[in-house]
Formats: sequence, structure tokens, C-alpha cells
Amino acid sequence: MATPYQNPQRRGSLPLGIVLGVIAGAILVMFAWFALFDDTDSATPGPTPTSAQPSDPVESPQPEQ
Repeated sequence: MATPYQNPQRRGSLPLGIVLGVIAGAILVMFAWFALFDDTDSATPGPTPTSAQPSDPVESPQPEQ
């Protein structure tokens, strides 16, 4: 049993904690970057080829009367 004057037993791994902290920090920075500085209309689909063409009225053939 440890007395209050003895150092407690070390638990965990300092290098593992540092590595996991760096990875978690990088993920948070990535999410913050995309949330704050990403192009807001990057998910907007481009125009379809038919809507990009000038719209000419299509004349249907009229039967001879």
C-alpha cells in the first residue's frame, strides 16, 4: 500500500500518448480547415451539357394539311 509520500505507480505510455495526441490534433485541424476555409460551393454540381447549350426552340415537324 502506497503512503501519501510515495510516488504513485506510472500508468500508460508517454510516447503512445504523444503520438495519439498529435494524430487527434491533426484530425481536428483538418476538420477546422475544411469547415472554415473550404470552398463553400465545391459540392455544387456543374451544369449538365444540355443546360450549358443555348436553348433553341425545337420545332416539331408539322404534317401537311
